[in-house]
Amino acid sequence: MERTVHHLRLAYWVGAVLDAIAAIYLWIAALAGGYNPDFAWSAILMTAWTALLIWADRRPLERRDVLPLTVGLLVLRIGYCLFMMAAGQAGLDATAITIVWTAGLCVFFGVVYHRVPAQLAGHAIPG
Repeated sequence: MERTVHHLRLAYWVGAVLDAIAAIYLWIAALAGGYNPDFAWSAILMTAWTALLIWADRRPLERRDVLPLTVGLLVLRIGYCLFMMAAGQAGLDATAITIVWTAGLCVFFGVVYHRVPAQLAGHAIPG
């Protein structure tokens, strides 16, 4: 059980750190380039998701369903990259790294999430 909690917390913090880095970049772009609603909304959402992952870390077992939500967003990101490549708006060289590390995060979060229910069989989770 302790190892499961450790893996959940690691997943939350990996996501939170990466999201915080992206949020900082987006806030700089939003504030330095004049008013840009796309960057502003993206910065707000990345900041909120960072907070959500940190919140999930406070009660890792009870809030483990944050991970599949995160994977869903990552899959959308991969889909967006593939769409932009198909539309000729992005080349493979520019998006391959993003697709690979995003897919890696999906696998990591998915494995961590799917290991939890089997280990919790028979254990009550306080609500």
